[in-house]
Amino acid sequence: MVQKQINALSKSGRGCGTGEASMLVLFAGGGTGGHLLPALATACAMRDVEPKASCVFLASRRTLESFRESFAPYRTYTAPELRWLGPGSTPRLAADTATSLVKTLRLFRRLQPDVVVGTGGWSCAPAIFAARMMHIPNLLFEANAVPGRAVRVLALLSDVVQLQWKNGSKGFLSGSSKALPLGTPVRAELFSGDRRTACKKYRFDPFRATMLVMGGTQGALALNRILIDALVYLGSEGVRLQVLHITGKRHLKKFNSFTPPDGIDYRPVGFEKEMRDAYAAADFVLCRAGGGTLAELSALGLPAILVPYPHATGAHQLSNAKKLAETGAAILVEQENLKPQKLAEIVRTLLEHKDVRMRMKGRSLAAGRPRAARDVAKAIAELAHRGALQRMRNLQFTN
Repeated sequence: MVQKQINALSKSGRGCGTGEASMLVLFAGGGTGGHLLPALATACAMRDVEPKASCVFLASRRTLESFRESFAPYRTYTAPELRWLGPGSTPRLAADTATSLVKTLRLFRRLQPDVVVGTGGWSCAPAIFAARMMHIPNLLFEANAVPGRAVRVLALLSDVVQLQWKNGSKGFLSGSSKALPLGTPVRAELFSGDRRTACKKYRFDPFRATMLVMGGTQGALALNRILIDALVYLGSEGVRLQVLHITGKRHLKKFNSFTPPDGIDYRPVGFEKEMRDAYAAADFVLCRAGGGTLAELSALGLPAILVPYPHATGAHQLSNAKKLAETGAAILVEQENLKPQKLAEIVRTLLEHKDVRMRMKGRSLAAGRPRAARDVAKAIAELAHRGALQRMRNLQFTN
């Protein structure tokens, strides 16, 4: 009887469960695109790495609603949204985490996942705790150069912590086999963009230089205002430039009323669902420095002017920007030092010196990890198989 159980386990690659799936991968957490998009990219790559693997997502109701279309191919389960809002919120967060943990344990006993993937942030904490308690292998994402508070805590309970940067652990995983610097997974569709098609979509000339501007979901207005003043200055200097400006839905009306000066072909867009087109049209990018954004830029080899969001927790965007700027792939300017005239001078330099852009592009590609999604998917599959083997050994020992 024992040998039959071992043989079945070996064939299925799962500890238990039914159906055709050889492996159940549960992704937990979310909130922002920076957390979810790498997880979705990895889930997509799992189809190639383990064709019979099944991926499910455990996230807050707000997250599931915000990314409804992206979640369509997957089973989803709802969990409370957990956020640390400062020392005063700690008692409430602890109570909510405990309540969520009980529900998560119940869900895990029913689903029997082979591996749990935490997407970062405190929202994935109950899943990591439950995985540890049930001896389920788990992997934790961290896209930033300086890990956040939640990751620093949860890393103690994780089997593997995936990192964007080789030395991005800042000592909290120094010398540890847990650290796996495979890069942050990016969506496969981003690599399928075509410049001519994209320029036609935005009514741009494919032979003229284009700057893509992304303000980010936080602090977008300050960067947007600096941009507009810089464009006026560039226009007065006779500079010719195409600008695709993703303003954020809330700010689109304001920037639709902007009349660009002669020579500046300006296209404001509230939200771009097909980012492959935005990236394909761009020669260089002006943006914030979120970990996921920098992973995408470097995977695609796009030169960047980085203006880190100054109020990011633990100044993590500044640390991210420094990492990429050190490679020569980006120009870093802190917001407090960024005046419209200075931004205009940087943009003009990139326009007039194509060799500088090409050098930055090469260094960006060298720093990028375009295969990260597939590599992380392989690591997840290996974790699941390792867990299955351990359960077989335990089964032999107990019988």
